[in-house]
Amino acid sequence: MIRFNARLKTAESCHKMARNFVLGNKGIDFAPGEAAVLSLEGELMLQCAKGDQGAFDALFERYRDSVYDYLACSTGDATLAEDLCQETFLRVYLNRHRYRNGSPFKPWLFAIATNL
Repeated sequence: MIRFNARLKTAESCHKMARNFVLGNKGIDFAPGEAAVLSLEGELMLQCAKGDQGAFDALFERYRDSVYDYLACSTGDATLAEDLCQETFLRVYLNRHRYRNGSPFKPWLFAIATNL
């Protein structure tokens, strides 16, 4: 079982977090270094699509707390958020071949979490 930080946020911060995660970086200029993160995530997804478990693990480690926090805010239930977080990453793995290379990873990830 995955251990998460059980940090439930206020409703206002949850709304802001959800808006930022789902909208992603559309229409926003990247800060220095952000483009490098996007290309790293894209490269990790390409490797993941080829069956590289280490690439998937790296994405999981990078985003599990953010996904959990988002889901905990959305549901108000820490246990349900853990289950939904695991389901989110299972769907990322099962649908890794559907990720469009060059697209930002984070909005794709949080769209999956939102649609559970």
